[in-house]
Amino acid sequence: MIKHTSFALLLLFLLTQCHDVTLDDAQKDTTAPSIDIGTTDPTGKFSGIYKNNADITIDRGTQLYFIASAFNSGGVKNLVLAVSNPAITQVRSGAPDAQNKVPQSLKILADEAGIPIKVTFSNPGETVKVEAVSENHNFKQSTLTLNYTVPDPPVIEYLKFPKRINGLEDGYVNLGNSTDILWNVTHCSAGCTVSLVAKIDPGWTTTVFTLNNLPASGSHTVTPTRITHYTLTATNKWGSVTKEVDQDVHIEH
Repeated sequence: MIKHTSFALLLLFLLTQCHDVTLDDAQKDTTAPSIDIGTTDPTGKFSGIYKNNADITIDRGTQLYFIASAFNSGGVKNLVLAVSNPAITQVRSGAPDAQNKVPQSLKILADEAGIPIKVTFSNPGETVKVEAVSENHNFKQSTLTLNYTVPDPPVIEYLKFPKRINGLEDGYVNLGNSTDILWNVTHCSAGCTVSLVAKIDPGWTTTVFTLNNLPASGSHTVTPTRITHYTLTATNKWGSVTKEVDQDVHIEH
């Protein structure tokens, strides 16, 4: 892929002049067409020309415009560009003309109405497939597939203790009393793991407990004997996030 390519350069690349060729015996043409997919977005961050299959992580809200080209020295029979969401399919045909000539190249630069093919990536975790398929006149086929996915890392909404009567939230508890530590994690679907670790001073080096495979939302009853540091960690394939809170212990004198 060539990164940060302007739309003008993409068009220049894909609009390279090709000749029509006489369609001789199709059995002589054993080469499948080569395919390029060109992309551009207003920032240029995801602009490029793809020649090979790729899995791409893309920023949420990105708008991408797509064009495609197929070339074969013996002629291109068809070119299809398909997008999974929104469902878009564009087809170009290289049928022989009256002189039995066929184009060496087919291009898709817009839809049938001349409107550019645009996709807005707005759903975290969803993969949008953009695929181009082309065939020569001897049924030799090639495919180029791009899979775009918006990252969907977990989000820890809170790690806290219940509110006291006066409406405040803190980690204060009297020695010998128990309380609950509460958490809630969103964007934590299949494959997401949640863990809670409690450590005590000095230096938070001594582990009191480690709880693994917790639900995305829940609570745990604790009875601390000294100031305790709690760390909640949520992890999925997009990354790992943590949130921390301290719980102080009041000792009456």
